[in-house]
Amino acid sequence: IAKTIEAERDNMAYGSPQPHEQLLKAKIEDFLELKRIIEKETGDII
Repeated sequence: IAKTIEAERDNMAYGSPQPHEQLLKAKIEDFLELKRIIEKETGDII
């Protein structure tokens, strides 16, 4: 997962073909998905 975040950061740095707003939205959705998974797995609320 960390590698994916790094790759996305690199893509942003080099100017992704995706519109910035769309990329940001995707990152937020990915984060929320990850947060849900972690909370489900650990029982902790982040």
